[in-house]
Amino acid sequence: IKQITEELKLFPIPAKDFVELHIGNAELLRDFQTVHIYNNLGQRLREEEITFGDKQIRVSTSDLSEGVYSIVLINSNGESITKKLLIAEQ
Repeated sequence: IKQITEELKLFPIPAKDFVELHIGNAELLRDFQTVHIYNNLGQRLREEEITFGDKQIRVSTSDLSEGVYSIVLINSNGESITKKLLIAEQ
């Protein structure tokens, strides 16, 4: 999980309408099927099913207010990867 967390990159930062999750080796994320977005109070705002068939996926963030969020990827074993997500009104 540590290697995946280090390789997983979010673009653009700060995000506005969407954020893309990139990884050099999509095989590392093939078991990750769910993405959650949490606000800074720990409230889950969204849950989406995802497929890393490619080296990137796009997640819409257009409905999120300016601020700091956590984006959490969860695999079929219940393991998770958490990244900080910054949303800015540009």
